[in-house]
Amino acid sequence: MPQLPRMKAALLGPSVAPFTLVALAALAALAALAGCNSDKFVAPDPVVVPQFEATIQRTSYGVPHISAPNLGGASYGVAYAYAQDNLCLLADQVLSNAGERSRHFGPDAVVRPGSTLTNVRSDLVNRFLLDEPGQRALYATVSDEAKLMIAGYVAGYNRFVRERTGNLPAPCTGAAWVRPMTDLDMFRLISAQAIQSGYGAFLGGIHDAVPPTGATPLMTDTLRPADAARAFTDAFNARPQMGSNAYALGRDATDSGTGLLLGNPHFPWSTTSRFYQFHLTVPGSVDVMGAALGGFPMVNIGFNRNLAWSHTVSTGRRFTLFELTLQNGTSVVTDGVVRPLTKRTVTVDVRNTDGSISQRSRDFYSSAHGPLLVGNGLSWGLTRGYAIRDANADNARMLDQWLLMARAASVAEMQTALRQVNGLPWVNTIAADRAGNAFYGDISVTPNVSNALIAACVTSPTAQAFLAQRTVMLDGARAACDWSLDAASGRRLYPTADMPQMVRSDYTSNSNDSGWLAHPAQLNANFSPIIGFTAREQSLRTRLAFTQVANRLAGTDGKPGNRFNLANLEQVFFDNRSYSAELVADALVALCRATPTAAASNGEVI
Repeated sequence: MPQLPRMKAALLGPSVAPFTLVALAALAALAALAGCNSDKFVAPDPVVVPQFEATIQRTSYGVPHISAPNLGGASYGVAYAYAQDNLCLLADQVLSNAGERSRHFGPDAVVRPGSTLTNVRSDLVNRFLLDEPGQRALYATVSDEAKLMIAGYVAGYNRFVRERTGNLPAPCTGAAWVRPMTDLDMFRLISAQAIQSGYGAFLGGIHDAVPPTGATPLMTDTLRPADAARAFTDAFNARPQMGSNAYALGRDATDSGTGLLLGNPHFPWSTTSRFYQFHLTVPGSVDVMGAALGGFPMVNIGFNRNLAWSHTVSTGRRFTLFELTLQNGTSVVTDGVVRPLTKRTVTVDVRNTDGSISQRSRDFYSSAHGPLLVGNGLSWGLTRGYAIRDANADNARMLDQWLLMARAASVAEMQTALRQVNGLPWVNTIAADRAGNAFYGDISVTPNVSNALIAACVTSPTAQAFLAQRTVMLDGARAACDWSLDAASGRRLYPTADMPQMVRSDYTSNSNDSGWLAHPAQLNANFSPIIGFTAREQSLRTRLAFTQVANRLAGTDGKPGNRFNLANLEQVFFDNRSYSAELVADALVALCRATPTAAASNGEVI
């Protein structure tokens, strides 16, 4: 694929010997397999047929290339390879999502360094948000192919756990908390990633929401609305930041007349948010290489024979707040009708200091709009409270979305897949294809909150102050202020046809700014602020990306010619330009020449 973006040549260098994994369908065969450490297992019963099979071949730097006869086998191989490289990390995440940390590590330690969330708070709120009945109901809605991928991943992970139980890496050597995974565990991994820009950003505030016990003033009464909005926004922005840069180059911008893509994802190097690189081949179904978040059996960013794509974190809000009118603190008034909040008690096991196990319980309260939320400018009083609703709480479409993207043969097919499925949780997509089309789209799961709905339902002083910080707070006392129903999808999500998107023959780019500006000559302006601000000064990263492309096409970047090829695209990436330095360098030099000396605060002339 010489015309498409590719991994470094070293990654495709000499390989180690491949090995094949085979899992068996029958329970008796699985029991026998649990005690077998060979790479292949021959069933003693000739009527038992393989259910999952994959061949893993690792190339330079350990990159796994996985081939299988079907998607279940491919996921089986991905999970086994991932467990080889990241078992402790994934096992720890399984515990977190299942609410089992306190049982093994005690209640009071923080989940990870730098976190303010203790194990017991994490366990309780995860059990509440990722509850088994809700997750099983969502799982029932996924496609048969997605279910096959989930089942294969579980089987591959569990095989590695069985085979390596006595030889696990630190810190999980001999650890009782490393346990087999269930389909529910696997689905929770996906769901937890979906809500990380909604509920996941406010786990502490959801956990800490308790009914009022007296007439204590609300924080939003004691703070000015602007201060409450700023406190909330600061808390939201203080979470681990995840951002990326990318631009897609079309036929008018490349030497070859075909597409090129520069993807520069920035994600944490810890937890299952760390990207994992692999190549996946299922003959007649999918052939894709790239990287995925831990626990995903399908490539999230990558390329196939005809198409390459990357993601950047979108500015779209995945949630809204609802300002609730309450009666006695525990009933919601909507259009004059009074209904009690829904209470659910969650219980988790806790390991005590003497090694014994006890239980901790907590009551969680929800309105029709979602769970109650406190903290960082919000509180819960007798007559007013606040609920949060996450658009990704019922997003079970991610695996199907990335599978269709991996199969797409063109930008047009990818755009169609994005618009029809709408399964991307919180990212933009930047893509280029073999025909030289460049694409940008913020087609992702977003509440259907139009400008008209905002005008009608963001009315209180507090809500207006939050809107200035681009957090939508709707009037929960009126049913008409719920998210609007999109007739095309049957969901209360922003219509995908109306979201920022474009296809061009020269280039598109995004560096975590709003979809308003993906190309300087073509503005996306007709969308709600819940997607992003318009007519705003862009970040230095965004401006540098456009400047890099403009310099190259003008032939003013000091490199031969005025089009991109793979070699000079890599050079542009590694040029290590600092746009802020470029903006101030001339003026700073002039200032220094005009004022060669200056007086320090102690009077010394330097």
